[in-house]
Amino acid sequence: MNATLRAILLSAIAPLVLSTVAAVGAWAACRAGSEMELAGSALGLFVAGVACVVLVVPPCVAARNCGGERAMAIAAAVLPWAVTWGVIAVRTETYVSEWAGSLLVLAGLAVAAGGLTALLADARVPRAGAAALVVAAGVAWVTWPVWLTPASDQGGSIRASVWVAAGACLVGAVALGPRAGLRVLAAGGAVLILLHQGPLSLHPGLTINGQVYRQFGGWIEQSVAYHLTELNQSVPYAFPASVWPTVVWHFALGAIGISGPPARWRKRPRAHPALEVEGRP
Repeated sequence: MNATLRAILLSAIAPLVLSTVAAVGAWAACRAGSEMELAGSALGLFVAGVACVVLVVPPCVAARNCGGERAMAIAAAVLPWAVTWGVIAVRTETYVSEWAGSLLVLAGLAVAAGGLTALLADARVPRAGAAALVVAAGVAWVTWPVWLTPASDQGGSIRASVWVAAGACLVGAVALGPRAGLRVLAAGGAVLILLHQGPLSLHPGLTINGQVYRQFGGWIEQSVAYHLTELNQSVPYAFPASVWPTVVWHFALGAIGISGPPARWRKRPRAHPALEVEGRP
């Protein structure tokens, strides 16, 4: 087997195992002691998939160097959830279009997490640090309806936080130099698009919830959500009508970094000392 192909396939092992364990554990946790039909606990499995991706993808991508290995790691992390959600779709009244729309959002989130990790790793941030930063940002991104909306009944804190992130991208662009800076500025542009569109309209968890709302209801309608979020209380909210803005935004954000490091960062092979002859290059 070609060495490159073998490396790409090996890059799938860790994320596939981690996501499979997470999916099996989430299924057991949601169904443990439950006498309800699967539809009664299925929403928790969709939420678990979103949480798993932001935790598994960054460290697995940070350990890889080329675009093919990174893409395989991302796909392997998403695959177990595609199967889990497929089982739910078959056993409930979920349409194929709803399953596919939810899966596209999850894949976009995975690509965004992997792309940002690759961007930081290629910018000479230590791999462990790059993964940790993206995990922290990913957890903050998918959980902000819980921790941020209570602080702002009109979403002002949300917009302020996005402006801070855009400013951080600009500072990073200046610090990293022209070529790396272009990629960071592109990430900053994605943040500004987020500001313009509104974080609510591009949130992956809420977008997925909108896809499965017909049969599983909404998270923000659960009794536990009343004490955790102001959505549909002091902050009016409606689920996005389409998954495409969320999908396109996350895929575009991830594409900035997933392709690999700029040419000037790649290590050039050094000639063996024994082959260096005076007078020759």
